[in-house]
Amino acid sequence: MSHVTLFYWWSDPTQLPWWAALGESVNVFHGRGASPMITALAHPVSFILLTVVEAVFGLVIEVVFVATMVQRLFGK
Repeated sequence: MSHVTLFYWWSDPTQLPWWAALGESVNVFHGRGASPMITALAHPVSFILLTVVEAVFGLVIEVVFVATMVQRLFGK
């Protein structure tokens, strides 16, 4: 997630403050999508691609976490 945060921070044409980049990265990581205002600041194609990749990555991590917790709670 930190690498994606850095991309949001350095995205063209406007550089986001570090706290806004981190907040947007966490927001997308948990599958809530990108904020409407953020898309106006970043390059549309790279921003959309990045948000999709980060959301899928977050979904995979959450699925693995849930599967692990279910196995521990209910046994194999």
